[in-house]
Amino acid sequence: MLQALATTTLHAPRPRVLVGALAAAVALHLLLVWSLLSRPSALPLGQPAKAFTTSVLLIPAQPELAAAAAPAMPREPAAKLPKLRPSTPLAATAAPRPVAGFSWQYLLIQGERQGTARLSWRPDEQGHYEALLERELAGKALPTWRSLGDLDPDAGLAPRRFAQRQQGKQGMRDRQATNFRRDEGVVSFSASPAVLPLQQGSQDRISWWLQLAALVEAEPQRYQVGTELLMPVASLRGELQQWRFKVLGREGLELPAGRLESAVRLVREPLGAWDSRVELWLDPARHHLPVRIRHTQADTLRWELLLQSEGKPELP
Repeated sequence: MLQALATTTLHAPRPRVLVGALAAAVALHLLLVWSLLSRPSALPLGQPAKAFTTSVLLIPAQPELAAAAAPAMPREPAAKLPKLRPSTPLAATAAPRPVAGFSWQYLLIQGERQGTARLSWRPDEQGHYEALLERELAGKALPTWRSLGDLDPDAGLAPRRFAQRQQGKQGMRDRQATNFRRDEGVVSFSASPAVLPLQQGSQDRISWWLQLAALVEAEPQRYQVGTELLMPVASLRGELQQWRFKVLGREGLELPAGRLESAVRLVREPLGAWDSRVELWLDPARHHLPVRIRHTQADTLRWELLLQSEGKPELP
């Protein structure tokens, strides 16, 4: 049997092509295995690879919640809103028209107390004026306001000096004053070292009442609802502020002097946290002079004037 096996082996055919192909296949297989084992794997062995996309980074949401969270995309471009321009204060086109002299008495209300106030307006033939506000509250005299100045044919009231006066041992004295030094073009203050440039149309704490009335009286048709008017007003403490008055409309009033059917109401909003809101009502039947003036701060009444009676100016 050994001889037969040896005979078979010696005489079996050995084709060279078959041997070469087998050797090449074995070598290629070994090379492929070596390359896979030598390269580091990005995933732990035994775990299937996962396909990552950007949607995988989002937390799945319920359809109704997702619809609520997603912003609604307009099908058509949204219409552009027009840009709102700040309202421009009205410039007077006619010269203010100051009225003849008068003396009015008002009911003065300050908090829970009441008193009286008298506004005297005295123009003269030489083109000068004096405006005086005398006040008494609960039987006690308050400081008097006094404005002296000129009547400009083109600009109306042109104050020269405003003073807050008080009775002393030597009589009435100016305690605080604002000086409109027109020859020098400046405004100075007794209670402040400030010296400011004098702006055209500048008024003091009482002359603006009469100047505003004169402006509206000259062109009443121009002061419709929403109209604004800018006026520089000097304080006693070294400021020259731009007061912006806005026409709110017409209102009826119940005054101590009687019923008023239609008064022009204007407002000047506060200029700061400690400033007052100023409202006034002008009567067209009385040359647009103020029949009611109201100062409030943080919705609290500071003081108010309501017309009681009318008269002619007293001699100074």
